[in-house]
Amino acid sequence: MFDLSRLHPRTWWNPRLLWDLFMVWVALINLGLIVFDLTYLLLRPTYLAWLPPLTRLYDPVKGIKPHPLTEDLLREVEAARRLADLDPAAPDLEPRLERIVRLTRLVLETNPFARSGQERTLEVIRTLIAREVGAGPLEVEDPESM
Repeated sequence: MFDLSRLHPRTWWNPRLLWDLFMVWVALINLGLIVFDLTYLLLRPTYLAWLPPLTRLYDPVKGIKPHPLTEDLLREVEAARRLADLDPAAPDLEPRLERIVRLTRLVLETNPFARSGQERTLEVIRTLIAREVGAGPLEVEDPESM
């Protein structure tokens, strides 16, 4: 093992040694970035849950684009949530909620998660909807029954 304490103080500031240490750090950082890049698609759901800003930055690098249907649904839910927080009796709230129901049915029918191999996400959504409306998970299989 390389023991830095045995170095003479004058040799510690040796430019060659400092350059070598710098290059070791560059190589380690590069190796870390390579491992991150290779495992990104596999661990993306974990990154999305724990580090959402990271996925917003790195998804375009990997060419990952959100599905337009899920983006519309998320945008509508956020707008309805803001509107309900400001004024729960707002006349604009009811049409937004109806649009959210339509978009949710469309998501359940088309399964936009299939192309990315995230079929389990749709099942989680179905379970959450069933729990929310007080229905069994099998009743949510048919979106028209909601």
